[in-house]
Amino acid sequence: MAWLYRRSGRRTLLAFTAILAVIGGLYAWIGWAFPLPAPGKGGGPRIRLFAGSEEIAVLHGLSHRARVWRPLSDFPEHLVDAVLIAEDRRFFRHGGLDGLAIFRAILSNVRGGRVLQGGSTITQQLVRTAYLSGERTWGRKAREALLALLIERRYSKSQILEAYLNTVYLGHVGSLGVYGLGTAARAYFSRPVAELTLAEAASLAAMIQG
Repeated sequence: MAWLYRRSGRRTLLAFTAILAVIGGLYAWIGWAFPLPAPGKGGGPRIRLFAGSEEIAVLHGLSHRARVWRPLSDFPEHLVDAVLIAEDRRFFRHGGLDGLAIFRAILSNVRGGRVLQGGSTITQQLVRTAYLSGERTWGRKAREALLALLIERRYSKSQILEAYLNTVYLGHVGSLGVYGLGTAARAYFSRPVAELTLAEAASLAAMIQG
């Protein structure tokens, strides 16, 4: 019987090792195939704009997109709180999808007779803008949900939140699209994002939904 136990133990170890290899491979693939947006990424030439010594915007190629990257520590707490309240109150408690928010959205839409809420998390919104098209189909929603779950397991909440705050769309100024709260702070209030007042922070958070 001893040889049977040893053989069973080896099989268990091999199975466990295979599972770890698959998980490690999946993590590596996610990092390669779906890297989070980061400073300096984006095709084509870039034009950097400065106000004194402060970089206030980067124009990316011919896309007419203006964005400047700021580390998460630059965003004041009241701005981050305003965004989370407006977009994803349970961001730090869910794993990419928020079942409670989805249920509330469905209930609201049924009562209103039309689409009033979406129920998407910040992670889903980031996935949608970074990796997917804007098509409104069930297939795209399914891919969005799956990628949100995978991204949450590959990256930390801080990394996801920083990427979102730096890439979220916040309207146009002339022909330029404004992307990221750092760029929006300069475009709409002529001040660094770290110096936004509570009222200004609330205004930018409301613009995301608008």
